[in-house]
Amino acid sequence: MSAPDGSHFRVAVSQHVLQNLKNLHLRAKQKGWDANFLTALKRIDRSLREHPDQFGEPQYALRHLNLEVRLAVQSPLVVVFAVHTQKPIVVVRQFLLLPGSAD
Repeated sequence: MSAPDGSHFRVAVSQHVLQNLKNLHLRAKQKGWDANFLTALKRIDRSLREHPDQFGEPQYALRHLNLEVRLAVQSPLVVVFAVHTQKPIVVVRQFLLLPGSAD
């Protein structure tokens, strides 16, 4: 699926998710892999806006809400998000650090 008019998808991120992302970024800076973190975040952002229905792997569907929940890895980040099946909307549920990347 692509946005009906060829434009980008709208990406919704809650304040809670943004705060968690800031905390993960702080950890990345402390570990010395700030550049990798920011590169991954930019790639995730671009993929969520341009082709979220092809990014990552589908996990399950929330049929009554017309959402497909997906998981994608862009090292050192993992993102869990939902793509609306009928509208160009993406909802980010969670960012995580790839296991082992915070050691």
